[in-house]
Amino acid sequence: AANEGRHHLHGGTRGFDQAVWAGRSSTSDAGPSVAFSHTSPDGDEGYPAALDVTVTYTLGHDDALRIDYGATCGAPTLVNLTNHSYWNLAGHADVLAHDLELRADRYTEVDADLIPTGRLLPVAGTPLDFTSAEPIGRDLADQPGGYDHNFVLADAPRSEPELAAIVRDPASGRTMRVETTEPGVQLYSGNFLDGIVGQRGARHGRHAGLCLEAQRFPDAIHHPTIPSVVLRPGDTYRQVTVHTFGAD
Repeated sequence: AANEGRHHLHGGTRGFDQAVWAGRSSTSDAGPSVAFSHTSPDGDEGYPAALDVTVTYTLGHDDALRIDYGATCGAPTLVNLTNHSYWNLAGHADVLAHDLELRADRYTEVDADLIPTGRLLPVAGTPLDFTSAEPIGRDLADQPGGYDHNFVLADAPRSEPELAAIVRDPASGRTMRVETTEPGVQLYSGNFLDGIVGQRGARHGRHAGLCLEAQRFPDAIHHPTIPSVVLRPGDTYRQVTVHTFGAD
């Protein structure tokens, strides 16, 4: 589906975020968890092959939220799953004073429609350089529209989660560390939040939250020089992303 101008975004008109998933809760030594499962039929939103997907959320005893993804298919298809939660460690207002560190020295270049060109460029000397902790709003004026970019953590998925990002709210001292097996993470600075009503009637305007979406590189199917997102029969898609929370 062309659901973002002439482009395809978030799995189409009815992506997995709008599907009704089956859920099952359990408790183990790792902590309480809930496992969700969903079968996407062959042809769903134009994607080939039936896809069986599971996502398990585990709340660990170390103040960590672990997300395990798995998927299998009956024929070759595209799979690139992520979590699009908005985070605000201050709990209100915007996130522009949050300090952000990203373990990425490159990003995927995009065109005027925010579609990747296939080139991986260095962040050094650009508004996208978060290799050391800096306020998210530091160079926002030099980044038209805000941040919505895929940062390169590695050249391929890793077998175990590695540190990708650290976020800190200076006012409260709250912190969030993000570890992932994924080679990329999409930083989105809530550019299009427009007063959506949240819990207790709070309204969340522009930049009221940030997303750190662990993923494989977007639009990979059109760029053979970057990691493939094609899943084949007999293989299992796997991703692990962990958010750990603390306070100074």
